[in-house]
Amino acid sequence: MKFIFAKKKRLYFFFISLFLIGIIALQVSGALHPANPINVLLMPITGSVQSALTSAQRSASEAIDRYVLLREVEENNRLLRQELKESQVALMRYHEMQRELRELRSFFHYAQESEDEYIYARVVGRSPSSWQRTITIDVGREKGIRVNMPVINQHGIVGRIVETSLGYSQILTVLDPKFAVSAVTSEHREPLVAIGGYGDTMNIRYLVASGKGNEGDLVFTSGIDQVFPSGMPVGRISDIRPDTDLFVKGEIKPFVDVNRLEEVLVLIENPVKLDEAALPEETP
Repeated sequence: MKFIFAKKKRLYFFFISLFLIGIIALQVSGALHPANPINVLLMPITGSVQSALTSAQRSASEAIDRYVLLREVEENNRLLRQELKESQVALMRYHEMQRELRELRSFFHYAQESEDEYIYARVVGRSPSSWQRTITIDVGREKGIRVNMPVINQHGIVGRIVETSLGYSQILTVLDPKFAVSAVTSEHREPLVAIGGYGDTMNIRYLVASGKGNEGDLVFTSGIDQVFPSGMPVGRISDIRPDTDLFVKGEIKPFVDVNRLEEVLVLIENPVKLDEAALPEETP
């Protein structure tokens, strides 16, 4: 009996709910006359439903608009970042082209003032070892490059060719411990040998203690070793100290920054002497 009553109760509730939903639907759609008592009775309920539906619709519309706007902003930001990156790359390329142009002008100016025959080359590799300071250039036997040819740039000596092949050659730079060059001081023509060190300076050997070599003196090649022509800039004496009774030792700061080399000249013949006035000024 209780089961039948509960079943009827659920059935009544279903029909009443269905009736109310139908009435609300008619009221919302405007099918009921505004003065209809049912319409007046259900107005608070339908008003709440309409308000909720309108609010939900507005919220959904605003959410969609915000999502679309956010995607547009993200896309615009991505495009702006891409344009900024491209502009930065273009600016870096411009500065690099300006630097290369200055270097080429400097080489061209040097070539016009000298009577040397030389081959222009680009640095394409460096030795990764701190014990071996060599660089590789992009010219070789096909250009007439041979072992022991001197290598310079517009500032002074760079090193000498130690290996050559088709398309490439290796330079033993002035900073390599196996490098040595006969030289003289500019002021009093004191002879010495400049050899590579293990840092950014060259070492002085066989500079007589009774001579007049001093810190700050310029050092040029003497030509005695028959590799480098005489009168080519090597560097500036940065330190002198006693060694033995006969000789002093010290250090030379090369004019050429080997670590930043990008272009060089391989001398073929016709040695040249550079004027001291063309040397870089001493920096404190």
